[in-house]
Amino acid sequence: MKTLSLIGAEKLKGRCSTDSQPPHLIIWNFTNECNLDCLHCYQKAGQQKTDELTLEEKKEILDQIRDLGATTILFAGGEPLMSTDFFDAVEYARSRDIFVALATNGTLITRDVAKRMNDSGVSYVQVSVDGLPQTHDKLRRLKGAFSSAIKAIQNLKEYDIVLGISFTLTKFNLDELQDMIDLSKKLKLNRIMILDFVPVGKGIEWSSAELSAVEREGVLHLMFEELNKEEIAVTTTIPQFSRICLESSKEKAYRTMSSRFGIYHIQDEGEVDIKYISGCWAGVLQCTIQPDGKVTPCFLMPVEAGNLRKKKLSEIWENSRVFKKLRNRKLLKGGCGECKYKYICGGCRSRAYACYGDYLAPDPGCTLTDKQTINP
Repeated sequence: MKTLSLIGAEKLKGRCSTDSQPPHLIIWNFTNECNLDCLHCYQKAGQQKTDELTLEEKKEILDQIRDLGATTILFAGGEPLMSTDFFDAVEYARSRDIFVALATNGTLITRDVAKRMNDSGVSYVQVSVDGLPQTHDKLRRLKGAFSSAIKAIQNLKEYDIVLGISFTLTKFNLDELQDMIDLSKKLKLNRIMILDFVPVGKGIEWSSAELSAVEREGVLHLMFEELNKEEIAVTTTIPQFSRICLESSKEKAYRTMSSRFGIYHIQDEGEVDIKYISGCWAGVLQCTIQPDGKVTPCFLMPVEAGNLRKKKLSEIWENSRVFKKLRNRKLLKGGCGECKYKYICGGCRSRAYACYGDYLAPDPGCTLTDKQTINP
């Protein structure tokens, strides 16, 4: 690899393989409590669980995160701002030199809350906006949810906080994706994160909203076009975007790859080692901490890799059989295992699990594997 530069995120030094490497991102579902009842909620959020971690346990886990060498946490949920421990945890994380990001529905971010978020050390906020007002309110099952989200963004813009919106892509709002990209530009946000709907959690009852592989492919090409306008960072959880970027930029002097938090430009037209820079991060560059301390590979994959009330995070990250399997892409089955892009994409392991009950199965959401009908 000649050069690797990262735009809009911390450098992933030495991250071309995962042996002994700390996670780049830890998503922490801080609480199961939420003030909304969204149709597509992966967490089945609503009421706070009785066995959620205490503040002292959370601080101990933050110490473990820092000791492991991880530097970025994305607090999610549920709605993290519903937790009375949230700001204490943010302040403690910042005291341990951990970059704090927040995924929120935005409904609770008044001007006072925005100021407190800034003062406590929240550095990046991702507000969920799933379409135009009527669409967003229907998905979030709350009239006025859209206006509350936009107001939250406006309140946060008064501070030096990196801002973006997250847009969960479904058949219900597919035709509003361009509107959301344009809205992000109008609001002068730093990025838009396009989340691919996977039927898990409450979403199992709404599986008909999942895009077809062909629809998803069209979205990825649209995203690439927007990415190259260089007006806003376009990021996504769809691992096939790595393939689209690579295929679409063959005639250029660089190869453009995408990750969760930034965009990579890889110089040199020759073959380069780009394993795991992008594509599916589950258990490879990220893991998820659940409200009760269980650790899963991804917020969309309900597979327990360990429990922080029983083992340290470092032991789970380094020794979990689930994580070791996910990191060995030679174990992938069917079309994903045979695909020449398996090291830069790997297919969505969460979708494979949701469809087949096997996180090593082929990704049914990819045009290269969606026509497989044999047992994976």
